[in-house]
Amino acid sequence: MTKVFTELSANQTAAIGTTCRVCSAGEYRRRDGRFGPWVQCSRYECKDKVYRPRGVHASTDAAPEAPERTPAEVEIDRQITEDAAPTTTDMGVPDMATGSLEQTIVNLVKPHIDSALSHVKVDASSVLADVKEQIASEIAAIRAMVPQPIVLTRPDGETAKVEGAHFMMPRILRCLNAGLFPFLWGPPGTGKSTALIQAAQALGVDFEVDTLDPTTTRSMVQGYTDARGEQVLTPFARRYLSGGLWIGEEIDLAPAAIQSLLNAALANGHAPIAGRCQPRSEKFMCAVNGNTAGMPTSAHPERKRMGEAFRDRLYFMYFPRDPAITARACGVTPEAVPERRLTMCTSAEWHTFVTKAMSWTTKNAPTLHVTDRAVHVGLRALSAGESVREVADGTIFRGADAELVAKCLSACAMPENAVQA
Repeated sequence: MTKVFTELSANQTAAIGTTCRVCSAGEYRRRDGRFGPWVQCSRYECKDKVYRPRGVHASTDAAPEAPERTPAEVEIDRQITEDAAPTTTDMGVPDMATGSLEQTIVNLVKPHIDSALSHVKVDASSVLADVKEQIASEIAAIRAMVPQPIVLTRPDGETAKVEGAHFMMPRILRCLNAGLFPFLWGPPGTGKSTALIQAAQALGVDFEVDTLDPTTTRSMVQGYTDARGEQVLTPFARRYLSGGLWIGEEIDLAPAAIQSLLNAALANGHAPIAGRCQPRSEKFMCAVNGNTAGMPTSAHPERKRMGEAFRDRLYFMYFPRDPAITARACGVTPEAVPERRLTMCTSAEWHTFVTKAMSWTTKNAPTLHVTDRAVHVGLRALSAGESVREVADGTIFRGADAELVAKCLSACAMPENAVQA
């Protein structure tokens, strides 16, 4: 039998004329129909209703006494208040490392499973095991979407953390700490500039950014002396003299004059800064980026071919997209990032490999210019934790096409323990 209400409840009466709690644009008004009066928002798009308290009869607004609670319900409430709130890390996400979240969920689910199966001849423990497996699978997916921070110890002993960084970040930090000049090259939109800024912040150093193009002049980079004889410093000049990271954007657009200026500044301990030759700070760092490996391509025909002397100063690092970054932003399970295989070799083995590569490229691949700098820079990179293949790409191949690289490696095999699948 359908119940008909003849009067509004106390809370419905009090709501009449007040602003809607849902849309905040309409107001609650009384409505009448075949089943009695009710209260509803005046906006057609909203129509939020104010309901009578549950259990209240038409003849009275007094609520009935609450039914007696079962022991199982009391236990569930106790676990919700004491156990259900997971701890949080400084990232603001549930701390799921200890397994407390899994156990809390199981504790909440188990009483219901026992109750449902009490009259059925089924092993409750097997059902609970299936539930645990499903819970573990769901939590594993959640963990995969939580970016793992990169923690490093700075030279001053302080600990820094980089949140949500590109998977290449550890390599960038190691190379900068080793005194290398990394050149991040690759397709646009992969986060090269962001990664370099994050690296400076993680290392706790000042940084400045320059964007280079064919119109950039030497004075825009090295500074100058004005008519009053005062030095005017630029971002590069300030970092060169005081320390910190200088980030050169679009280095593959820089004219030859800028490349020759940087040649001396990066390879030597001094450079012409603001009208006079000045020493480089021991804390100076340099990192550059671009879309090509220092040569025009069909996608970037405006890029300039870098001089081999300048290319020899840089440590080439191909910078692909990180699929996990966009996946996390969209709340989906990230794709797996490329697996990095760490291979090492001795100093003697590296010297032998570079010497062979130098001899082979001179006769068979003149576009690959291998110098003694590949030995010295390569040893620093190996000591910093770079793999043999990564160091070869950074100091010898430097963006060469795969066919040429394969020919060189076929003629000049890497150290046996450094061969990659």
